[in-house]
Amino acid sequence: MGSAPEKGSGMMNLQAIARYPGARSFYDNASDRLLFYGREEEIDLLFHRVCATRLLLLFGKSGVGKTSLLQAGVFERLRQQQNMLPILVRFNLPASPLETIQTAVSETCQKCGVDYTPGEGETLWEFFKTMMLWQGDVLLTPVLVLDQFEEIFTLRSAQERAELACELGDLFRAALPPRVRQRRQLRDAADNSNTALTVSLSEQPPNVNVIISVREDFVGALQELAAEIPGIFDDRVRLNPLSDTQAKQAICQPAACQSTETAQFITPSFSYANDALAEIIRYLRGKSGVIEPFQLQLVCRDIEQQVLQLSTQGQSVACITSELLGGEKRLNAIVKNFYQQTLATLPQRDRWNAQRLCEEGLLNAEGFRLPLQENEIFKQYHLGSQALAPLVEARLLRKESRLESNFYELSHDSLARPILESRPWKLTYKQRLVAYSGLITLCLVAVFGFLQWEEKEQAYTAEKQATLAKQQAQAAREAAEGVLNFLVFDLRDKLEPLGRLDIIEMIQQRVNDYYEKLGIEGQSAKVLNQRAVSYESEGNRLFAQGRLEEAGKAYQRFSSLIKQVALLEPHEQTWQRNISVSLMKIGDLLNAQGKPEEALKNYQESLAIRQKLAAHDPSNMGWQKDLAGTYLNVAWHQLLNQQPEKAIEASQYGLAIKTNERMEATLHTNLAHGYLFTGQFDKAEAIYLRYRDKTVSDGRSFKQAVLDDFKEFRQRGIDHPDMSRIEALMR
Repeated sequence: MGSAPEKGSGMMNLQAIARYPGARSFYDNASDRLLFYGREEEIDLLFHRVCATRLLLLFGKSGVGKTSLLQAGVFERLRQQQNMLPILVRFNLPASPLETIQTAVSETCQKCGVDYTPGEGETLWEFFKTMMLWQGDVLLTPVLVLDQFEEIFTLRSAQERAELACELGDLFRAALPPRVRQRRQLRDAADNSNTALTVSLSEQPPNVNVIISVREDFVGALQELAAEIPGIFDDRVRLNPLSDTQAKQAICQPAACQSTETAQFITPSFSYANDALAEIIRYLRGKSGVIEPFQLQLVCRDIEQQVLQLSTQGQSVACITSELLGGEKRLNAIVKNFYQQTLATLPQRDRWNAQRLCEEGLLNAEGFRLPLQENEIFKQYHLGSQALAPLVEARLLRKESRLESNFYELSHDSLARPILESRPWKLTYKQRLVAYSGLITLCLVAVFGFLQWEEKEQAYTAEKQATLAKQQAQAAREAAEGVLNFLVFDLRDKLEPLGRLDIIEMIQQRVNDYYEKLGIEGQSAKVLNQRAVSYESEGNRLFAQGRLEEAGKAYQRFSSLIKQVALLEPHEQTWQRNISVSLMKIGDLLNAQGKPEEALKNYQESLAIRQKLAAHDPSNMGWQKDLAGTYLNVAWHQLLNQQPEKAIEASQYGLAIKTNERMEATLHTNLAHGYLFTGQFDKAEAIYLRYRDKTVSDGRSFKQAVLDDFKEFRQRGIDHPDMSRIEALMR
């Protein structure tokens, strides 16, 4: 439910860990607890308050670190010192409150090795009254931690909130709830039993504690629940933002931790010079004066990556100086990279609209943050709540409910400047449309005017000026090629959100006619490559429109031309990469046509090329990423061709390449499938459980990706008796 597995569990080997978690929360595991600093006073306060009261309200602003404080700061202490079992619960999935809590209890017990006797009955009161949790010979007290409780207002109906409030309120009544008593008495009468069921339950309330963790802006909304939960406001703790001293501890102490036999770090320990530390603190405070743990971890994670990179190059870094830090420009670049990487996780159809929203809708001309109402976002930028959810989850955006609607804004002031600098030409969207329209007209006039000029020039050029004219024509032609590239590629990206790809299709046809008249002989590799990539773009558009036969012809032209380019300049590695791209495109097409064997052959040929490129230049992260993605495709199609052993090998090769968390999770889906199909169920189950709450490259949850894969396997006649067991784990 939001906790990572313990590193010491038998399902994985000890591996190097990062000192800073980045944008995610700290988990409830040994390594994250070791690195969680700066909140010692809050940990003590919250621990003692939980022990002293049965119902505690924890609140604070979004991003202030409530979940991290609970998971990495308080949970283990409750388990070790008070024989309490914290059970993290989220109400973000479509299930009843009782089902959600029962699932959370079961998963927590399984993870912590607790013997669990499930409770009976139809209410939370009966469930916790009859439930028992044993660890050895010690009876544990459950502590329900209702994290991100604002989700009952943003994701649940008023009726569901009322039902949940009634259930929670019953837990703190001093007697058997009347509705429970009445139902059980009716059941006794119907059964004609001599021993009434109500006798088996005492009047004493269940032994269970509850922590409600909620965003500060939703505390007022809890008044809606106060009638059913009268003591909801009696015991409360407000979590404040980090002070400068706490922030310094959170920055410096993880960096100073030494590797041990139970915790190996990806970098040697290091420290921060005072001037560098002061610069980081100043940057984090920004205009708002609030230090958010999320941004602190983002900056520190990037600094740690810098230390790692320098260490692998043989440069030891013992102290982060102001010079190494790189000043405000570097810090802005960290946030800018986070912004761009977050946008890159969105589907292509949403990415451009999300960029416009962030750069124009949520910032004014001076770069100050603006809130925008959800309906206005949908009307202006065609992004619904589902499309915005990944941006909120990644903490790029903050979502607030007010005036019976949802408003979105950038999560922090320090995001404003780098996002503003990403705005192309500092123009608004409407201004850019006007500029694009004028530029399109000029480009069309220039291109076709040039073609007419070239024909006349060739007709009237004297023999003694032929060589000079040819050079001029070539230079002009290359300039025209650049304009054509703008029309085919950049203009396509601008028109696609407007739904006017019909314009591109018309332009593409004219471009193709021009290239056919131009011919191939005597053309430079650069011009031929531009022509080849134009055919690739045409194939992509036709493929997306489902016109597979036409897309195939375009991809074949792309492949044929790029091979000719490679023959002209055999030592240029970019052309080799483009050959691998053409093989991948044809493989995608064959797969869509239901020809997995032929598709696999193309992917393997592409893999061979990318292996050579990555080996030639290991520092080129783009080629390394290409190689990992190709291993992913090869492994998938080996599974479709019932070659699970080979799929395991390809997945392991892909995982050996340093990528990102989503690519790692995606590669692990194929690895787990391979183990499942080869009878290695324990290995497969370990991976499914480890990554079940992760997200894969295309934005789906790992669980959903597994279920979708199994559906496609069955559609292709591939089945395994253990697939149903895994499906049960994923649901």
